[in-house]
Amino acid sequence: MAEPKLSLCMIVRDEEQALPRCLASVRELVGEIIVVDTGSSDRTVEIARSFGAAVVRSPWRGDFSASRNLSLEKAAGEWILCLDADEELTVRSKEDLAGLLADQSKEGYFVQVINFLREGEDGGEILKHPAVRLFRNRSEYRFSGALHEQVLPSILRLHPREAVGNAESITINHFGYTLERMRSRNKPERNLEMARKMVSDHPEDCLAHYHLAVSYFELERFAEALAEFRIAFRGFDPRVSYFPTVTRNLAVCLIELKCFTEALSVLSKGKKAYPGYTDLWYLEGLARFRLRQYRSAAEAMLGCLSLGETPSRYVSSLGVGSFKAHYLIGQIMEEAGEAETAIEAYIQAWQGHAAWVDPIHRIVKLLHREGLGAEAIADRLSPYLPLNTSRGLVILADTLFGVKEYATALVYINRAFLLGPPAGSLLLFRGRCLLALDRTEEALEAYDEIRKDDPLYTSAAIDGCLASWCGSPPRRADGIIESLGACQDDTGPRNSRLIAALEVFNRVAAGGSSLLASSPGPGPGEPGIFFYLAKRFQDLGKQEPRDLAVRLATRGLGPLEAGKVCFHHELFDPAARIILSAFEEGSWDAESCEMVAEICCRRALLEEAEKLFGQALLLEPHRVQAARGLARVYLQRAQELLVKGCLEHPDEKSLELRLGAVSQKLASLS
Repeated sequence: MAEPKLSLCMIVRDEEQALPRCLASVRELVGEIIVVDTGSSDRTVEIARSFGAAVVRSPWRGDFSASRNLSLEKAAGEWILCLDADEELTVRSKEDLAGLLADQSKEGYFVQVINFLREGEDGGEILKHPAVRLFRNRSEYRFSGALHEQVLPSILRLHPREAVGNAESITINHFGYTLERMRSRNKPERNLEMARKMVSDHPEDCLAHYHLAVSYFELERFAEALAEFRIAFRGFDPRVSYFPTVTRNLAVCLIELKCFTEALSVLSKGKKAYPGYTDLWYLEGLARFRLRQYRSAAEAMLGCLSLGETPSRYVSSLGVGSFKAHYLIGQIMEEAGEAETAIEAYIQAWQGHAAWVDPIHRIVKLLHREGLGAEAIADRLSPYLPLNTSRGLVILADTLFGVKEYATALVYINRAFLLGPPAGSLLLFRGRCLLALDRTEEALEAYDEIRKDDPLYTSAAIDGCLASWCGSPPRRADGIIESLGACQDDTGPRNSRLIAALEVFNRVAAGGSSLLASSPGPGPGEPGIFFYLAKRFQDLGKQEPRDLAVRLATRGLGPLEAGKVCFHHELFDPAARIILSAFEEGSWDAESCEMVAEICCRRALLEEAEKLFGQALLLEPHRVQAARGLARVYLQRAQELLVKGCLEHPDEKSLELRLGAVSQKLASLS
């Protein structure tokens, strides 16, 4: 029997959900499948064997390279393809793949790995990076590194860089960084522990610090990531393969932490070393935009568009050389008061990546702010949105809903219904439009049409309860909650907690707030559910049920603590009221003073904010956030005076320079 040309090699554990998609993508392309299972307790092994895989069981040793190399030892093909279970292979054609494998001058290939960072693959954030996943089956080629293992170093030890080609026709879609997958697999925490051990074992190794930085970065712990990236960056050598990524991610951390000046310094060095790395230009523009240096930011974005998308050899965020650059230009023009220019830039961003709807939302908000009515907005967008499709109508309805044009949004949702059988998502959206319009009975009818086996049924049931409680007069939601409970018997404690919380709210809403005194303290998970209800009631303009939900969420807490919790859930009106009542009773601390000061800033009550930030600093002199808040208040006042001065004395350039300096400092503190 002839040896298979291409062997797929994998390591897996408890991957029954993801594995079928992966194996189906390569079934017609590979001659054999080698799967090393490191301890699955689900149907992973059974699924792998159903695709004809040879399964090797091996206990997890805390070393990805060891497991990966075991799979290579079992492979008989001339070439190796390595995939993870949460990936799928896309190949332009079998002929393209055959041509790559027939090239005698190549020992391996870089392919593009496309990391979807949000479920749905809608282009909100897609990160690309090159990786050697296709290479010849030679005993000398083995992976190294316990974490973020690589095979490329072993190839380069024996061959020049030219022996590793770029396979432009092959990409790997990676779904492992979607939020849902990351949470369910506990992947970032596992990687963090492994990376910490690497640094502990090799404290002088820049690569170990880089891996630890990446682990913190994935968890969005930017301050800790920054410290590790700085250590890695100290050994900066533009020839080292991972240093372009160090430069990029170091700048991202600095921008996230509002260290814009240092970010610009890092990016300046990086651009000299990697002049074609478009991401660095984009990040410079983003930093300058945050500093309100709009002209320089726009120049950086024009540089991005001139360069185009980042070359495949670098880690890159999709769109920095196209639609994302246009989008940031739109934001710059919007801040500069150039509405029409901003709209044109947003249109170009939308046309560059139509799966990304943020530009349409920005256009609608701009037009609405300019005084256009809902119908006029729809007419303006009609050349760019496919309003003969359900998707185009829903996008338009969603954007109008976002600016509270609920009636017109409902019109377009109803048009979408005419194009085919109503999906659960359309019924849910229709119900929300009707609920926002206070047409609660019609909203309930829309929710009732959603089938109990629809994934959106739970959302519809919650909305149905909200509609019941918002009705005039309010009616009890017993039947909806009972129906939800009947179809949630085997779904676990999370839905049980939801049903219990809905029952509590329904009982108190029907019996009056006097029942609060006799109700027990909140059960596990209940406060989060009540805060969710409070925010929904707030969005609907229903103050009384909102306050009831807040009282249920905070029962058992003292006034000061209750107010702080409301603040953290962005329920600022109840937070201010509750904390101020605590102040009247003589109870306060630095944190509560700071919170009310922040609320005052939101309401442009700068004099009151100044007093409260000052009080916070009297109580805790070293409280950094209060000091920053007080500085913001002073800078906002200075900015207002300088703006007025510039308008009254347009020829006085010194005022304009001072305004720029104040605005830059204010941006760094905001």
